[in-house]
Amino acid sequence: MLDGRFANIGWMQELPDPVTKITWDNALLLSPTTANRLGVKQGAMVKVTAGDRSMQAAVFAVPGMADDTAAIALGNGRKEVAGTIATDAGFDAYPMRTTAAMGMLRGASVQATGDTYTFAHTQDHGSIDAALIPSVPHNSVQERLPTLVRETTLESYRHHPDFAEHAVHVPHRLSLWQEGNLDGAQFRWAMSVDLTTCTGCQSCVTACQAENNIPIVGKDQVKRGREMFWIRVDRYFRGADPAKPDGFAVQPLTCVQCENAPCEQVCPVAATVHDSDGLNNMVYNRCIGTRYCSNNCPYKVRRFNFFDYQRRDPIREQQGPMQVKPEYYVETGPDEWLRMQFNPEVTVRMRGVMEKCSFCVQRIAQAKIKYKNEWAKAGGTASGKPNYSIPDGAVVTACQQACPAQAIVFGDLNDPTSKVSKLHAARVSYGLLEELNTKPRLKYMARVRNPGVDHGAGGHGHDHGSGDGHGGHANNGTQNGAQA
Repeated sequence: MLDGRFANIGWMQELPDPVTKITWDNALLLSPTTANRLGVKQGAMVKVTAGDRSMQAAVFAVPGMADDTAAIALGNGRKEVAGTIATDAGFDAYPMRTTAAMGMLRGASVQATGDTYTFAHTQDHGSIDAALIPSVPHNSVQERLPTLVRETTLESYRHHPDFAEHAVHVPHRLSLWQEGNLDGAQFRWAMSVDLTTCTGCQSCVTACQAENNIPIVGKDQVKRGREMFWIRVDRYFRGADPAKPDGFAVQPLTCVQCENAPCEQVCPVAATVHDSDGLNNMVYNRCIGTRYCSNNCPYKVRRFNFFDYQRRDPIREQQGPMQVKPEYYVETGPDEWLRMQFNPEVTVRMRGVMEKCSFCVQRIAQAKIKYKNEWAKAGGTASGKPNYSIPDGAVVTACQQACPAQAIVFGDLNDPTSKVSKLHAARVSYGLLEELNTKPRLKYMARVRNPGVDHGAGGHGHDHGSGDGHGGHANNGTQNGAQA
């Protein structure tokens, strides 16, 4: 929210915090140890007092926070003229801020008020661990992390550069079906994500929203697990003790475009099918909303339109079974001002259909048209079957374009010189849940950490600070595994 100037922008409110995964609110962050000592649980309302200054906020315990420290982001809790989205969203921390120390206040006390508050956070929505292993504890530390986010230290990597290949045992590569449907394809679109350079900033999430007409749904719907993001950034803490995690890892995840897609095998109306280039497409006009595909997807990356989200304002707290504007029942489409925001190259989905990442198929189509026309002008039509090529880097997905760390690479696997082909062939490249034989077209470059020097007990690195003065996450120095 910065200082509050972005608080009335729905994209910013619904974007999960990269560490807590909270949407539509800020929170008073405490370490699990401090929260237990104070006798407060998640969502407990507390009063923070320092001298003659005080504020109220709800508590959220975060692994890796320093003990006896409370942190909160600025920009929320605006009143009156803030706008329909920003009004009463979160808690106002400015009463505690002075020019004497803009980012820190010493000597504060925290006391529970007895009230509670409900947060909408997304980390456990579509959890891969919960889907595959029911016994996973809900303490933010994931048991399957070593196979999901494969990582090692730089020293270990130098001795075992093939560590990512041996993280899981893949019993066989055979399939129950004859898999020759993609043989001879002109293009084989694929993506690579580098987990070492990804910072979890989530620019890709908002870029995807803007490019693909993805709606915001409001806090009420997020609490029900109905957020519509086509790409999400999962957050994991390493270690067995949530009070003192060994590290912190992030992983962007979208539809991995399985060649052997579980969703296609259960759709009764063939609404999700493969095209000749290997993309797992959604045919919205066929979809009847059975949601079998979502149930069968091990990555949990499919989204279902429970309402015409494009035709209703986002709601913080639901007051009835379905709260909409009166015009909803008489208008044939979105508000004219909202319609001007949409990308005309992408379908605006309707209630009752599934949707998911398409690898920005509209951008792929645009490149195909351009280079096919150039091929035709050069006399290529005389040869019959189109035999044009698309240069590497000509197709850039929205997430790739917005990534400040350049962690996302997209291209054609049929071009052996393309960057994505070389990355997929690297020894640190791996497919998520590859033991299920889904043959994903999205692969990850395993994370190589370079831990800092141990400076004694309780020392923290500070590479994950936000740098905007509010100190909301500056104490979570576990991004590079440098926690002592």
